[in-house]
Amino acid sequence: MIEFRADGTTVIQFPDGPVTLKSPSWGVYRRMQAERSRIGAEVRARTDELRKELQGPPADDTSEDAVAARASILERSAEIVERANQIAHEALEQTWRLVLFGGTVEGTTFNGLADPKPPQDADDWPAVLFVDAGEFEDQTINGQTVRVRTNPVILDQIFAHLGKAQVSSSTNGSR
Repeated sequence: MIEFRADGTTVIQFPDGPVTLKSPSWGVYRRMQAERSRIGAEVRARTDELRKELQGPPADDTSEDAVAARASILERSAEIVERANQIAHEALEQTWRLVLFGGTVEGTTFNGLADPKPPQDADDWPAVLFVDAGEFEDQTINGQTVRVRTNPVILDQIFAHLGKAQVSSSTNGSR
């Protein structure tokens, strides 16, 4: 369970008890966002490489080589999807570690936001940190029906909540 509090803190229920994410300073928030963006760019680059492995010859190419290439891609597709899922999981864990325990970004070390510190082993973290309860709906875009996400992922919600706390504290003059 994750609870977003009006004071800008977030409480996450871990197996050993609740952990509170305190509101970061503006500088820490900015560095965390920068690192999160870097992690996202790395994930995109790695998954783009995997997508290239799934590209085959055009569907209308019926040559023996093209048919063999498509069969090979089909055989490897489950493995490639699993690798993409692993990349996404590792990035999610890396981002949570940044939020919970801190890190070094732009040459500056900062503390994590968690109090008390949760277990280091991600296997001991609550599933809600890794399970994304996505909500989707069909929308028509450029004449085509596509599935579109209608709710932000948990980390987006966390960062939005932390960002609101920053805006609130800066408008109250408590910078």
